[in-house]
Amino acid sequence: MKITDLFGKQKKCKNCEQYFTPMSGRPDLILYCSPKCKKEHEKNTKRYELKCDNCGKVFYRNSKNKKGKHCFCCNACVGEYNSKRGSIIKKCEICGKEFKTRNSTNKRFCSIDCQIEWQRKFPRTGENHPSYKHDISIKERTLICQCCGKEYRVAPHLINVSKYCSRKCKHSGMINEARTKKTWQERTNTIPQKIVNDILNKNNIEFQNEYDCGLYFTVDNYCVDTGLMIEVMGTYWHADIREYQDLYEVQKRDVIQDKRKKTYILNNFNVHILYLWEKDLKENVKLCEELVKEYIKNNGVLKDYNSFNYSLIDNKLSLNHKIILGYMDLENDYKNLNHYNKTLND
Repeated sequence: MKITDLFGKQKKCKNCEQYFTPMSGRPDLILYCSPKCKKEHEKNTKRYELKCDNCGKVFYRNSKNKKGKHCFCCNACVGEYNSKRGSIIKKCEICGKEFKTRNSTNKRFCSIDCQIEWQRKFPRTGENHPSYKHDISIKERTLICQCCGKEYRVAPHLINVSKYCSRKCKHSGMINEARTKKTWQERTNTIPQKIVNDILNKNNIEFQNEYDCGLYFTVDNYCVDTGLMIEVMGTYWHADIREYQDLYEVQKRDVIQDKRKKTYILNNFNVHILYLWEKDLKENVKLCEELVKEYIKNNGVLKDYNSFNYSLIDNKLSLNHKIILGYMDLENDYKNLNHYNKTLND
C-alpha cells in the first residue's frame, strides 16, 4: 500500500485504543493520537535500570546497554569521564610549566606563544625539515645556471626541475628559449614589425628585436648604438584610441601593461619609447620612417612619441596642432582600470 493511500484514513491509538485520523506527517509512522498518549505509553512500557559509569547515579532507559559499552546519565558525565580517563600531565618544552592535556594528543607546549617561540629557535625549513633527503650529497644538489653559467645550490626536490639561479636569469632564459620556437617567431615577426625592421635596415640602424629590459618587460626594437627603443603598437591589442572608444577586457589589461612598461623604461633606462602604430605603418610608411630618423637624430628627444600625432607636409615631418592622447597616457582612464590589476598579475 502506498503512503498516499493512508491519508485521511483512521488509525487505532497504541495507548488509549481510540480511533483517530492523522492530519500531517507520515500516517504510517504515527502511532498515538496525542503527545500525552505517547508519553503515557512509554512510561508504562518495560524500562531497564542502568548505572552511570561516571557519577554512579541510577537511571532508567527503554533499552539495555550494549555489551562492553559505557553508559552515562547525561552529556556532562560523558565529558567528565573522558577528561578523567584520557588526561595526563606534561611539561612544556619551552617554559617548563606543567599542563594537563589528553593522552591521545602529541601536545608539547602549554600555549601557542611557547609553540611559536620553539619554531623560532628550531625552524623546520631546509635541512631541518623532517622530509629533507639527507642522503643526497651537496655535489648532487649543485647545478649550473643555464643562463649565466653560475653554480648554485637547490633543495633535493628541485634537482630535476631547476634551471636558473635567480629570477632575473629565469626571465632572460625563458625569453631566449622562446625566441627559438616557431610560435614566438610567428608572433613577433608580424607585418607591422617587419615594416619597422625594414625601415631600420634601410637607414643602417643596428637593432635587436625583443630586447630584454628585465622585470618581465621586453621592447620590440632596441637601437644598439644609441640605446633608444621603439615599440610596434597593434591596433587591437594596444587599443588604438582612433579605432576603439569602448575597450574589451583584454585591451584594458594590455593598456595597464603598456603604462607599466613605459614608466619602468623611463625610470630605469631614462629613455622615452617611440610608439609606431599599426595603422600609420600600413598607410604611411614614409611618415614612420621620417619619425624614426628624427628620433635617432635628436637622441630620443621628441615633442610627442606617438606616430598618430605627426603628419608629412611637403615631405617634411610636422607635429599636428591637435594632439591625441593614447589610453596609456590618460591618467584618469588608467586609474579606472586599476581593478584589472589582479587579472594581469594572475
